[in-house]
Amino acid sequence: MFSTAGETDAGQHDFVWDGQDSSGTQMPEGAYTLTVSAQNSDGDPVSATTSVSGLVTGVETGETGALLTLGLVKIPLTNVISVQQQQES
Repeated sequence: MFSTAGETDAGQHDFVWDGQDSSGTQMPEGAYTLTVSAQNSDGDPVSATTSVSGLVTGVETGETGALLTLGLVKIPLTNVISVQQQQES
């Protein structure tokens, strides 16, 4: 398990992981889970949600309905917040 400190201000924040653990070792390619623990200024826990963005590489039907594939991650269609055209660079 790897942990790191993040932004401490209230609001939405981006997190980009460089693929390395706390000692700088490159971790193997794969799907990883991000868990956020947040506290208010009194140290009391507050709820936090996470989301992911990425290029859809596939669509399939599973037991629970349609799933969008983003690389190694499968997202239930019911969890999709928005779909946008990829920006050309």
